[in-house]
Amino acid sequence: MSDRKNIYPIDSKLLERVDTYLDTKLQELVDLTVKVCSIPSATGMEEKKADFILELLNKITPENVWKDEVGNVLCHIKGEIEGDVSIYTAHIDTVFGDVDEIEPVIEGNRIYAPAIGDNSVNVAALILSAKMFNELGIIPKRDLLLAFTVGEEGLGNLKGIRQVMDDWLDRTHEVIALDGGFTSIVDTAVGSKRYLIKAYTEGGHSWGAFGNSSAIAYASKVINALYDIKPPKDPKTTYNAGIIKGGRAVNVIAQDVEFIMDFRSVDRDSLSAIEEQFFTILEAYKGDEVELKVELLGERPCGEDVDRSDILRRIKKVRDYLGLDTTMRSGSTDANIPLSLGIPAITFGVYIGAKAHTLEEYIEIDSLETGMRHFLYFMLTA
Repeated sequence: MSDRKNIYPIDSKLLERVDTYLDTKLQELVDLTVKVCSIPSATGMEEKKADFILELLNKITPENVWKDEVGNVLCHIKGEIEGDVSIYTAHIDTVFGDVDEIEPVIEGNRIYAPAIGDNSVNVAALILSAKMFNELGIIPKRDLLLAFTVGEEGLGNLKGIRQVMDDWLDRTHEVIALDGGFTSIVDTAVGSKRYLIKAYTEGGHSWGAFGNSSAIAYASKVINALYDIKPPKDPKTTYNAGIIKGGRAVNVIAQDVEFIMDFRSVDRDSLSAIEEQFFTILEAYKGDEVELKVELLGERPCGEDVDRSDILRRIKKVRDYLGLDTTMRSGSTDANIPLSLGIPAITFGVYIGAKAHTLEEYIEIDSLETGMRHFLYFMLTA
Protein backbone atom coordinates (compact mmCIF):
# COMPACT_ATOMS: atom_id res chain seq x y z
CA MET A 1 0.00 0.00 0.00
CA SER A 2 1.43 3.39 -0.98
CA ASP A 3 2.03 6.43 1.25
CA ARG A 4 -1.22 7.72 2.76
CA LYS A 5 -0.29 11.28 1.76
CA ASN A 6 -0.85 10.26 -1.86
CA ILE A 7 -4.65 10.41 -1.45
CA TYR A 8 -4.79 14.16 -1.57
CA PRO A 9 -6.47 16.02 0.14
CA ILE A 10 -7.03 13.41 2.89
CA ASP A 11 -4.36 13.69 5.58
CA SER A 12 -2.97 10.59 7.25
CA LYS A 13 -4.62 11.28 10.61
CA LEU A 14 -8.09 11.41 9.05
CA LEU A 15 -7.46 8.19 7.15
CA GLU A 16 -6.36 6.50 10.35
CA ARG A 17 -9.55 7.63 12.10
CA VAL A 18 -11.65 6.26 9.25
CA ASP A 19 -9.74 2.97 9.25
CA THR A 20 -10.15 2.57 13.01
CA TYR A 21 -13.85 3.37 12.73
CA LEU A 22 -14.39 0.78 10.00
CA ASP A 23 -12.54 -1.87 11.99
CA THR A 24 -15.29 -1.60 14.62
CA LYS A 25 -18.21 -1.29 12.18
CA LEU A 26 -17.86 -4.10 9.64
CA GLN A 27 -20.06 -6.49 11.62
CA GLU A 28 -22.60 -3.70 12.01
CA LEU A 29 -22.54 -3.31 8.21
CA VAL A 30 -23.23 -7.02 7.77
CA ASP A 31 -26.10 -6.93 10.26
CA LEU A 32 -27.59 -3.80 8.68
CA THR A 33 -27.30 -5.31 5.19
CA VAL A 34 -29.28 -8.35 6.35
CA LYS A 35 -31.98 -6.10 7.88
CA VAL A 36 -32.27 -3.96 4.75
CA CYS A 37 -32.45 -7.01 2.50
CA SER A 38 -35.10 -8.67 4.69
CA ILE A 39 -37.64 -5.95 3.82
CA PRO A 40 -39.16 -6.73 0.39
CA SER A 41 -39.22 -3.60 -1.76
CA ALA A 42 -40.13 -4.34 -5.34
CA THR A 43 -40.24 -1.34 -7.66
CA GLY A 44 -43.31 0.69 -6.76
CA MET A 45 -43.56 -0.91 -3.32
CA GLU A 46 -40.63 0.68 -1.51
CA GLU A 47 -42.51 2.48 1.29
CA LYS A 48 -41.80 0.01 4.11
CA LYS A 49 -38.07 -0.02 3.40
CA ALA A 50 -38.03 3.76 3.00
CA ASP A 51 -39.67 4.16 6.41
CA PHE A 52 -37.09 1.82 7.95
CA ILE A 53 -34.25 3.92 6.49
CA LEU A 54 -35.92 7.17 7.53
CA GLU A 55 -36.23 5.93 11.12
CA LEU A 56 -32.55 4.94 11.25
CA LEU A 57 -31.34 8.24 9.81
CA ASN A 58 -33.58 10.23 12.16
CA LYS A 59 -31.63 8.68 15.05
CA ILE A 60 -28.35 9.81 13.45
CA THR A 61 -29.10 13.33 12.24
CA PRO A 62 -32.81 14.11 12.65
CA GLU A 63 -32.73 17.76 11.59
CA ASN A 64 -31.41 16.95 8.12
CA VAL A 65 -33.49 13.92 7.04
CA TRP A 66 -36.78 13.84 5.13
CA LYS A 67 -38.81 11.99 2.51
CA ASP A 68 -39.62 13.76 -0.77
CA GLU A 69 -42.80 13.68 -2.83
CA VAL A 70 -41.98 10.48 -4.75
CA GLY A 71 -40.76 8.51 -1.72
CA ASN A 72 -36.98 9.06 -1.81
CA VAL A 73 -35.33 9.33 1.60
CA LEU A 74 -32.82 12.20 1.72
CA CYS A 75 -30.09 13.11 4.18
CA HIS A 76 -28.24 16.43 3.86
CA ILE A 77 -24.77 16.65 5.41
CA LYS A 78 -23.54 20.22 5.47
CA GLY A 79 -19.98 20.96 4.40
CA GLU A 80 -17.47 23.66 5.28
CA ILE A 81 -18.47 25.83 2.33
CA GLU A 82 -22.06 26.31 1.18
CA GLY A 83 -22.61 25.87 -2.54
CA ASP A 84 -22.37 22.87 -4.83
CA VAL A 85 -23.48 19.47 -3.54
CA SER A 86 -22.03 16.00 -4.13
CA ILE A 87 -24.95 13.59 -4.37
CA TYR A 88 -24.59 9.93 -3.38
CA THR A 89 -27.49 7.64 -4.31
CA ALA A 90 -28.41 4.06 -3.46
CA HIS A 91 -31.64 2.70 -4.91
CA ILE A 92 -33.89 0.86 -2.47
CA ASP A 93 -36.13 -0.99 -4.94
CA THR A 94 -35.55 -4.54 -6.19
CA VAL A 95 -36.58 -6.63 -9.20
CA PHE A 96 -38.32 -9.25 -7.06
CA GLY A 97 -42.01 -8.39 -7.34
CA ASP A 98 -43.06 -11.99 -6.62
CA VAL A 99 -41.00 -12.44 -3.43
CA ASP A 100 -42.97 -11.75 -0.24
CA GLU A 101 -40.42 -12.91 2.32
CA ILE A 102 -36.63 -12.70 2.24
CA GLU A 103 -34.44 -14.48 4.79
CA PRO A 104 -30.75 -13.92 4.05
CA VAL A 105 -28.54 -16.93 4.78
CA ILE A 106 -24.91 -16.61 5.91
CA GLU A 107 -22.73 -19.54 4.91
CA GLY A 108 -19.03 -19.14 5.53
CA ASN A 109 -17.82 -16.01 3.76
CA ARG A 110 -21.05 -15.44 1.82
CA ILE A 111 -24.47 -13.93 2.43
CA TYR A 112 -27.11 -15.36 0.11
CA ALA A 113 -30.41 -13.62 -0.64
CA PRO A 114 -32.23 -12.01 -3.55
CA ALA A 115 -31.18 -8.33 -3.71
CA ILE A 116 -28.42 -8.77 -1.11
CA GLY A 117 -25.95 -7.08 -3.44
CA ASP A 118 -28.29 -5.17 -5.72
CA ASN A 119 -28.80 -3.10 -3.77
CA SER A 120 -29.10 -3.91 -0.04
CA VAL A 121 -25.43 -3.78 0.92
CA ASN A 122 -24.96 -0.44 -0.86
CA VAL A 123 -27.99 1.00 0.94
CA ALA A 124 -26.49 -0.17 4.24
CA ALA A 125 -23.12 1.34 3.29
CA LEU A 126 -24.70 4.72 2.57
CA ILE A 127 -26.48 4.67 5.94
CA LEU A 128 -23.19 3.80 7.67
CA SER A 129 -21.45 6.71 5.92
CA ALA A 130 -23.95 9.13 7.49
CA LYS A 131 -23.25 7.56 10.87
CA MET A 132 -19.49 7.91 10.38
CA PHE A 133 -19.65 11.61 9.54
CA ASN A 134 -21.83 12.19 12.61
CA GLU A 135 -19.94 10.02 15.12
CA LEU A 136 -16.45 11.17 14.08
CA GLY A 137 -17.54 14.78 13.73
CA ILE A 138 -16.18 14.98 10.18
CA ILE A 139 -17.31 18.02 8.20
CA PRO A 140 -16.87 17.47 4.44
CA LYS A 141 -15.50 20.33 2.37
CA ARG A 142 -18.58 20.27 0.12
CA ASP A 143 -22.21 19.58 1.10
CA LEU A 144 -23.28 15.95 0.70
CA LEU A 145 -26.76 14.73 -0.18
CA LEU A 146 -27.38 11.05 0.53
CA ALA A 147 -30.35 9.94 -1.57
CA PHE A 148 -32.03 6.58 -1.05
CA THR A 149 -33.93 6.43 -4.32
CA VAL A 150 -37.05 4.63 -5.51
CA GLY A 151 -37.89 3.37 -8.99
CA GLU A 152 -34.41 2.55 -10.28
CA GLU A 153 -35.08 -0.99 -11.48
CA GLY A 154 -36.94 -2.06 -14.60
CA LEU A 155 -40.00 0.00 -15.40
CA GLY A 156 -39.41 2.29 -12.44
CA ASN A 157 -37.85 4.43 -15.16
CA LEU A 158 -35.38 6.07 -12.74
CA LYS A 159 -38.25 7.83 -11.02
CA GLY A 160 -36.37 8.62 -7.83
CA ILE A 161 -33.21 10.14 -9.28
CA ARG A 162 -35.29 12.15 -11.76
CA GLN A 163 -36.99 13.82 -8.80
CA VAL A 164 -33.67 14.40 -7.01
CA MET A 165 -32.23 16.09 -10.08
CA ASP A 166 -35.37 18.19 -10.58
CA ASP A 167 -35.00 19.46 -7.03
CA TRP A 168 -31.21 19.82 -6.82
CA LEU A 169 -30.03 20.40 -10.39
CA ASP A 170 -28.85 23.97 -9.89
CA ARG A 171 -26.62 22.92 -6.96
CA THR A 172 -25.33 19.54 -8.16
CA HIS A 173 -21.57 19.25 -8.59
CA GLU A 174 -21.42 15.49 -9.20
CA VAL A 175 -23.40 12.31 -8.63
CA ILE A 176 -22.12 8.96 -7.40
CA ALA A 177 -24.55 6.04 -7.62
CA LEU A 178 -23.80 3.20 -5.22
CA ASP A 179 -24.88 0.19 -7.23
CA GLY A 180 -23.17 -3.09 -8.04
CA GLY A 181 -19.65 -3.88 -6.84
CA PHE A 182 -16.27 -2.15 -6.78
CA THR A 183 -14.22 -4.30 -9.17
CA SER A 184 -15.02 -1.86 -11.99
CA ILE A 185 -16.47 1.63 -12.41
CA VAL A 186 -19.50 2.50 -14.56
CA ASP A 187 -18.75 5.77 -16.34
CA THR A 188 -20.86 5.41 -19.51
CA ALA A 189 -24.66 5.47 -19.49
CA VAL A 190 -26.59 2.82 -21.41
CA GLY A 191 -29.77 4.44 -22.74
CA SER A 192 -32.92 2.45 -23.34
CA LYS A 193 -36.47 2.51 -24.69
CA ARG A 194 -39.12 0.01 -23.49
CA TYR A 195 -42.28 -0.51 -25.55
CA LEU A 196 -45.46 -2.45 -24.86
CA ILE A 197 -47.07 -3.76 -28.06
CA LYS A 198 -50.65 -5.02 -27.99
CA ALA A 199 -52.20 -6.83 -30.95
CA TYR A 200 -55.87 -7.73 -31.44
CA THR A 201 -57.22 -10.10 -34.10
CA GLU A 202 -60.41 -12.03 -34.94
CA GLY A 203 -59.50 -15.28 -33.17
CA GLY A 204 -62.01 -18.07 -32.70
CA HIS A 205 -62.32 -21.84 -32.18
CA SER A 206 -59.19 -23.71 -33.19
CA TRP A 207 -61.26 -26.25 -35.17
CA GLY A 208 -64.36 -24.48 -36.28
CA ALA A 209 -62.69 -21.15 -37.09
CA PHE A 210 -59.41 -22.53 -38.37
CA GLY A 211 -57.81 -20.01 -40.69
CA ASN A 212 -58.92 -16.93 -38.75
CA SER A 213 -56.16 -14.50 -37.88
CA SER A 214 -54.22 -15.22 -34.67
CA ALA A 215 -52.69 -12.56 -32.45
CA ILE A 216 -49.99 -15.02 -31.37
CA ALA A 217 -49.03 -15.75 -34.97
CA TYR A 218 -48.89 -12.01 -35.64
CA ALA A 219 -46.69 -11.33 -32.63
CA SER A 220 -44.38 -14.19 -33.62
CA LYS A 221 -43.88 -12.74 -37.10
CA VAL A 222 -43.10 -9.29 -35.70
CA ILE A 223 -40.65 -10.62 -33.11
CA ASN A 224 -38.91 -12.81 -35.69
CA ALA A 225 -38.54 -9.80 -37.97
CA LEU A 226 -37.14 -7.73 -35.10
CA TYR A 227 -34.58 -10.44 -34.37
CA ASP A 228 -33.33 -10.16 -37.96
CA ILE A 229 -32.10 -6.63 -37.22
CA LYS A 230 -28.29 -6.45 -37.13
CA PRO A 231 -27.45 -3.66 -34.66
CA PRO A 232 -23.95 -2.17 -34.54
CA LYS A 233 -21.42 -3.76 -32.20
CA ASP A 234 -19.72 -0.41 -31.75
CA PRO A 235 -21.36 1.58 -30.32
CA LYS A 236 -22.95 -1.40 -28.62
CA THR A 237 -26.69 -1.56 -29.34
CA THR A 238 -29.08 -4.36 -28.33
CA TYR A 239 -32.72 -5.46 -28.33
CA ASN A 240 -34.74 -8.02 -26.41
CA ALA A 241 -38.32 -9.34 -26.35
CA GLY A 242 -38.51 -9.80 -22.59
CA ILE A 243 -42.17 -10.60 -21.92
CA ILE A 244 -44.97 -12.05 -24.03
CA LYS A 245 -48.54 -12.82 -22.92
CA GLY A 246 -51.54 -14.03 -24.86
CA GLY A 247 -54.07 -16.72 -25.61
CA ARG A 248 -56.76 -18.27 -23.43
CA ALA A 249 -56.76 -22.00 -24.10
CA VAL A 250 -55.11 -24.65 -26.22
CA ASN A 251 -58.18 -24.84 -28.49
CA VAL A 252 -58.65 -21.09 -28.91
CA ILE A 253 -57.16 -18.98 -31.71
CA ALA A 254 -55.75 -16.07 -29.73
CA GLN A 255 -57.64 -12.80 -30.11
CA ASP A 256 -55.06 -10.73 -28.26
CA VAL A 257 -51.42 -10.78 -27.29
CA GLU A 258 -48.96 -8.33 -25.81
CA PHE A 259 -45.19 -8.25 -25.65
CA ILE A 260 -42.53 -5.89 -24.36
CA MET A 261 -39.46 -4.88 -26.32
CA ASP A 262 -36.32 -3.42 -24.79
CA PHE A 263 -33.86 -1.43 -26.93
CA ARG A 264 -30.51 -0.27 -25.54
CA SER A 265 -27.43 1.59 -26.67
CA VAL A 266 -24.61 3.72 -25.31
CA ASP A 267 -25.19 6.09 -28.24
CA ARG A 268 -28.30 8.24 -28.72
CA ASP A 269 -28.22 8.11 -32.54
CA SER A 270 -27.84 4.32 -32.58
CA LEU A 271 -30.74 3.97 -30.15
CA SER A 272 -32.89 6.18 -32.37
CA ALA A 273 -31.90 4.16 -35.45
CA ILE A 274 -32.93 0.80 -34.00
CA GLU A 275 -36.14 2.38 -32.67
CA GLU A 276 -36.92 3.57 -36.22
CA GLN A 277 -36.36 0.05 -37.59
CA PHE A 278 -38.75 -1.27 -34.93
CA PHE A 279 -41.54 1.05 -36.07
CA THR A 280 -40.84 0.24 -39.74
CA ILE A 281 -41.33 -3.47 -38.99
CA LEU A 282 -44.54 -2.83 -37.08
CA GLU A 283 -45.85 -0.79 -40.01
CA ALA A 284 -44.98 -3.56 -42.45
CA TYR A 285 -47.07 -6.10 -40.53
CA LYS A 286 -50.12 -3.92 -40.10
CA GLY A 287 -53.28 -5.01 -41.92
CA ASP A 288 -57.06 -5.08 -41.83
CA GLU A 289 -57.03 -8.21 -39.70
CA VAL A 290 -54.89 -6.71 -36.93
CA GLU A 291 -55.47 -3.82 -34.54
CA LEU A 292 -52.23 -2.58 -33.04
CA LYS A 293 -51.49 -0.42 -29.98
CA VAL A 294 -47.99 0.70 -28.97
CA GLU A 295 -47.12 2.31 -25.63
CA LEU A 296 -43.78 3.71 -24.44
CA LEU A 297 -43.30 2.21 -20.97
CA GLY A 298 -39.94 3.69 -20.10
CA GLU A 299 -37.02 5.68 -21.37
CA ARG A 300 -33.51 6.01 -19.96
CA PRO A 301 -31.29 8.61 -21.57
CA CYS A 302 -27.79 8.02 -22.87
CA GLY A 303 -25.11 10.20 -21.36
CA GLU A 304 -23.85 13.46 -22.77
CA ASP A 305 -20.16 14.10 -23.47
CA VAL A 306 -19.40 15.20 -19.91
CA ASP A 307 -16.05 16.29 -18.51
CA ARG A 308 -15.41 13.66 -15.83
CA SER A 309 -11.68 14.26 -15.49
CA ASP A 310 -11.85 15.35 -11.85
CA ILE A 311 -14.09 12.56 -10.63
CA LEU A 312 -12.07 9.92 -12.53
CA ARG A 313 -8.75 11.31 -11.27
CA ARG A 314 -9.98 11.02 -7.70
CA ILE A 315 -11.35 7.50 -8.06
CA LYS A 316 -8.13 6.35 -9.71
CA LYS A 317 -6.06 7.85 -6.90
CA VAL A 318 -8.08 5.93 -4.32
CA ARG A 319 -7.92 2.70 -6.30
CA ASP A 320 -4.18 3.02 -6.82
CA TYR A 321 -3.78 3.45 -3.08
CA LEU A 322 -5.82 0.29 -2.45
CA GLY A 323 -3.96 -1.65 -5.15
CA LEU A 324 -7.01 -1.96 -7.40
CA ASP A 325 -6.95 -1.79 -11.19
CA THR A 326 -9.22 0.89 -12.64
CA THR A 327 -11.50 -0.63 -15.27
CA MET A 328 -14.33 1.39 -16.81
CA ARG A 329 -17.54 -0.03 -18.28
CA SER A 330 -21.03 0.96 -19.36
CA GLY A 331 -24.25 0.42 -17.43
CA SER A 332 -27.77 1.62 -16.76
CA THR A 333 -28.06 3.16 -13.28
CA ASP A 334 -29.17 6.28 -11.42
CA ALA A 335 -26.13 7.96 -12.99
CA ASN A 336 -27.89 8.02 -16.39
CA ILE A 337 -29.97 11.04 -15.44
CA PRO A 338 -27.19 13.39 -14.27
CA LEU A 339 -24.97 12.31 -17.18
CA SER A 340 -27.78 13.18 -19.62
CA LEU A 341 -27.91 16.62 -17.99
CA GLY A 342 -24.19 17.25 -18.38
CA ILE A 343 -23.29 16.49 -14.75
CA PRO A 344 -20.28 14.27 -13.98
CA ALA A 345 -21.42 10.92 -12.56
CA ILE A 346 -20.07 7.44 -11.96
CA THR A 347 -21.36 4.22 -10.41
CA PHE A 348 -19.70 1.69 -8.14
CA GLY A 349 -20.55 -0.33 -5.03
CA VAL A 350 -18.91 -1.78 -1.93
CA TYR A 351 -18.82 -5.54 -2.49
CA ILE A 352 -17.73 -8.50 -4.56
CA GLY A 353 -20.47 -10.98 -5.37
CA ALA A 354 -22.43 -12.63 -8.15
CA LYS A 355 -25.82 -13.70 -9.56
CA ALA A 356 -27.54 -10.32 -9.23
CA HIS A 357 -31.24 -10.36 -10.18
CA THR A 358 -31.53 -14.06 -9.27
CA LEU A 359 -32.75 -15.87 -6.18
CA GLU A 360 -29.22 -17.23 -5.72
CA GLU A 361 -27.57 -13.79 -5.43
CA TYR A 362 -24.70 -13.51 -2.93
CA ILE A 363 -21.98 -11.21 -1.65
CA GLU A 364 -18.61 -12.06 -0.13
CA ILE A 365 -18.31 -10.74 3.42
CA ASP A 366 -14.55 -10.25 3.38
CA SER A 367 -14.84 -7.94 0.35
CA LEU A 368 -16.71 -5.34 2.40
CA GLU A 369 -13.61 -4.04 4.18
CA THR A 370 -11.97 -2.99 0.92
CA GLY A 371 -15.30 -1.91 -0.57
CA MET A 372 -16.09 0.42 2.33
CA ARG A 373 -12.60 1.93 2.36
CA HIS A 374 -12.83 2.51 -1.38
CA PHE A 375 -16.20 4.25 -0.92
CA LEU A 376 -15.39 6.36 2.16
CA TYR A 377 -11.94 7.41 0.99
CA PHE A 378 -13.51 8.63 -2.23
CA MET A 379 -16.12 10.62 -0.31
CA LEU A 380 -13.32 12.41 1.51
CA THR A 381 -11.45 13.40 -1.67
CA ALA A 382 -14.12 15.93 -2.72
